[in-house]
Amino acid sequence: MSNNNIRTVLVVGKTVGERVRADEVGKTVSMRCSDGKTVRYEADEVVCGDNVSVETSVQLRTIVRQVELGHNSALIVADSTAQQTISEGVTSSVMRSVMAVLRKNEREKGTKYEVFATAAEVPTATTARDLSSEGSAARPIRCGSNPMFGVCLMDMQERTLRSEDDAGLFVRETLRKSSKASVLDIVHVTVKQVGRGADVYVSALVFLLVKGQGEYLRRLVAMDEGVVPTVLTKGVLGGNSCVAAVVGFSGNDVAVDTSILGSTAKLREIRNAPPRSGNLSRFVEFVTGQLSDCKAALERSKDGPERDRHERMLRKLEVMLADGKKLLSDPEGTRPRVYAPNKGPVVDGGAVKVGAAEKSESVKKGGPTNGTASAASPPKPKAEEAAPGAAGPWETPLKLVVTEGPKPPDNTIEIEVDGEKKVHRVDECIQRSGSRPVSSLVVQRMKEVLEKGCNVSLLSAEMVPGLAVDKHVTWNFAQEILRDTLNKKKDGVTRELALYMSVLKGKQVVIDLFGGSEKLQLTIAKSPLFGVVVHGTSAKFVKDPTEVAPVFETALKRAKELLMGEEYIVCTAVLKQITGTDVIVSSLFVVSASDMQPYIDAIEKKPTHSQTLFAHPFLGPCSTAMLVSYQAMNDRVVKALNAHRKMALENSKAPGGSVRQFVGVMERSVASAEESLKKLGDSKERVHQERSLQDKKQALQDAKRLLENPNEAQPAAYAVPQAQECGGIDPTVRVVVILTEKRDGKKRCIMDKGSGFAVRTPAEEADFPADEVVKRLGQAATIRSSSVDFLIDHFVRGYNVALLTADGEGFSTGLPLLEHSARSVLGKIAPSSELFVMLASIKTDRASAKDLLHEGATYEPLQHASSPLFGPCVADAKLERIKTSDSLLRSLNDAVKVCEADKTMFFSLFVHKERRASDGDVVLSSFLILLAGDNIDVYKSALEKRQKERGLLQYALGGPCLTAFTLGLTTATTDIDKPLAFGKLAKDAHGSRNGTIRTGGVRRFVAFSTKALEQLRALQKKAPESDRKRLMENATNVERVLADSEELLRNPCDRVPRAYKHEV
Repeated sequence: MSNNNIRTVLVVGKTVGERVRADEVGKTVSMRCSDGKTVRYEADEVVCGDNVSVETSVQLRTIVRQVELGHNSALIVADSTAQQTISEGVTSSVMRSVMAVLRKNEREKGTKYEVFATAAEVPTATTARDLSSEGSAARPIRCGSNPMFGVCLMDMQERTLRSEDDAGLFVRETLRKSSKASVLDIVHVTVKQVGRGADVYVSALVFLLVKGQGEYLRRLVAMDEGVVPTVLTKGVLGGNSCVAAVVGFSGNDVAVDTSILGSTAKLREIRNAPPRSGNLSRFVEFVTGQLSDCKAALERSKDGPERDRHERMLRKLEVMLADGKKLLSDPEGTRPRVYAPNKGPVVDGGAVKVGAAEKSESVKKGGPTNGTASAASPPKPKAEEAAPGAAGPWETPLKLVVTEGPKPPDNTIEIEVDGEKKVHRVDECIQRSGSRPVSSLVVQRMKEVLEKGCNVSLLSAEMVPGLAVDKHVTWNFAQEILRDTLNKKKDGVTRELALYMSVLKGKQVVIDLFGGSEKLQLTIAKSPLFGVVVHGTSAKFVKDPTEVAPVFETALKRAKELLMGEEYIVCTAVLKQITGTDVIVSSLFVVSASDMQPYIDAIEKKPTHSQTLFAHPFLGPCSTAMLVSYQAMNDRVVKALNAHRKMALENSKAPGGSVRQFVGVMERSVASAEESLKKLGDSKERVHQERSLQDKKQALQDAKRLLENPNEAQPAAYAVPQAQECGGIDPTVRVVVILTEKRDGKKRCIMDKGSGFAVRTPAEEADFPADEVVKRLGQAATIRSSSVDFLIDHFVRGYNVALLTADGEGFSTGLPLLEHSARSVLGKIAPSSELFVMLASIKTDRASAKDLLHEGATYEPLQHASSPLFGPCVADAKLERIKTSDSLLRSLNDAVKVCEADKTMFFSLFVHKERRASDGDVVLSSFLILLAGDNIDVYKSALEKRQKERGLLQYALGGPCLTAFTLGLTTATTDIDKPLAFGKLAKDAHGSRNGTIRTGGVRRFVAFSTKALEQLRALQKKAPESDRKRLMENATNVERVLADSEELLRNPCDRVPRAYKHEV
């Protein structure tokens, strides 16, 4: 047997019968079968009696020693007894022994340690229940991994252990919460050891606790994916871990014992790879070598899938190396990171940390980040099982499917996406024939949550062809929820519904189904109690449950003729429950569309749909169910189910709809806001706070009115301002002033004024506005601007952005912001996306330019090119795809040096191209960065011209672009004219607004251009002869751009985005 085989310990119970003979010395167990034959089983250790522990078992002591050495280790404990005494005893003994060894090494060797543990019950191959969280329910398994300690469950409460007692208490409290029906519990322990030298070890100890009469153990050994969560167990069976299996059997049931002993023999045959060492220094060395190899492979590779694969791997290695170095440099202050699939690293192992002394109080929750820990927050439960008995609201959408075809087994639907099989596991799957009524456990639960005063929503894709809208299962469910809620009798409680229904198309109200038939521009009203409603639409009030069906019948009859494809129905049903002392307000929000596209567009923040409307069911205090109803599988249904599968946004916690409680909260909030306002001077912040205070007072007044007169008054909702409705993206140009303080003893003449900055001259003090003032001590200090980070985030999301810099001294603030932007963008973009860059040196008179990516280039007359999606650029300049972060930063620094030597302006344009898997669209966005030095005339001149005459700044100033000016000044200067000129620029730019913000979706552009081309051709036919040539040229240009765009949609990979040269 190899030293890396799984070692087995057979535990022979005290009540074993005569048919079993145990030989502890010979390490064998013999059992006489029912046919009279005796079968002998070998093990690495045999223990008689149920009291197996580290003290009595050599194999368990080996596991403890491996943990001490920093090796990944695991224990499989199979206990067929109802009491699970072996499982709890072995787990507790090993855990306590590990803690004792770590404490001993801390005393004697000065080795610091941290231990974090989670425990989960795994009822099925795809679900897990957190045993550390009170009242938790099973939810879909979400795994993360670390290259040092392997795979682990995410979103679990994590307990910090410091002593043997902590370990014993943790094991006792968690394992006793495991249900009797459970067949597998998993305990995951992360151990970090920090020696006195540079030695840091990170490793894992995993316990697989198997219950039952041998059947699950057999399936575990066979790695049966239908029953076993193989993603969690494959690191134990066949992975890089030192593993022992402790298996107990009674000897009283021949069939059960034969199965258990047979599986144990197969376990002993499994050969693992050598245990993975948790030595962090070696890991960093290994990744460094891998990084070099990957870079070399990238240089050798040609364009295509192979190159993409190397680029993705390079980015992963760079992130892991940076994380490893950070942990090595600050081992006691840094947590090992867990990487979620296709996402960034997750701080704290993706778990909710619970201190040993705090037991069940969560103090920290990790989440997907880009290197920054999230703020402390309580744990948020994910989707719970869709069962009528499940209590309370949920926070991740429940998935519901209704099909006329055969019902998929185990609520599991297999679909094929781009030639790859995907498994979609839903919370409930219902078979429906025609339009007959069906019952749903999810709907039953929605009724209970709504009645308790919490908001619920149902978002559906109705895809059964030819089925009348009034027969859609969505409206059957909605009527059932509302009818049964009104029908529920409760002493002292009266209920009333206010129903609002509309047909929407994008951001237009096609019809108010309870009001007039005129079309309206969509405006959303928002209530702090019940969520959202289409503003200005009429309400239909219902108190009698028998009135629900006729009201819906009338509304849906009006909607029937208007649903042509892109239209969808929105319904808000506000439930008002009046008790003796309170009013409870909640709502059912329903959207019914012909496919999943409106929800995809909303999640991707496309400007075609209202962000506020869909933020309520996806992010707000609302329990959401998502429904797909279909007849038979086809391409449209597959696309919808794939989108349905991916929907996993997390809602905020439901506060409940008590108006009395809301009044109390608002009274405290108003008092606090009034106190804060007293401390603010005259500033932009004060104006914002005053407006917020007025809104709070209005909401408080309306809530009090509802309490005083609940039968007549209605819950209030407030229209959302248009700027917020555009996804919260304000197109106003931002002005950022960066004040650098030098320690040269000179008197300061430039000061931060909170809402701007002031320049003190011998005659007066001149004030100038700014949206953000950043102060730094010395030019070596880091510059962090929230406005610049805002640009970076929106560029990655698909918007055009521009950073226009000016400096009193060279590029002293522009260059650090350029480098920060480049690093941040590379860290945030998806591995599958592509990033291109254009670099140019532009003379201060804007008459000539030089391509800095073309070797041997000289200054040529400046000509402009532009893309209708990502805006203007330097004509004929090279747009080069970025290979690595190192090469980009090197190119940027080399280019800036040329501009410094030539005393010119530095122009850079990043173009981001991403194909979105949700809908197949290709999105282009640009990030223009201009380093103008002290040549602010380039900006003053542009602001004085019409938008179409602004050249390279045509998008940045007035176009569909998010823009920020950064003005870098030193606080002490003898040249007072320069800061005054900068201040005047700040004044001119501050508050100016750019055009409507949109993403660079190629599909939207193609649709727009197709219509434009049709209109041009129609005009060309009717135009006089003198205009036809011009219209024909325009049509030809549109045809060319349209053809290029369609080709980009068909084949976006490795295709450089096109820009079109302006005719001179």
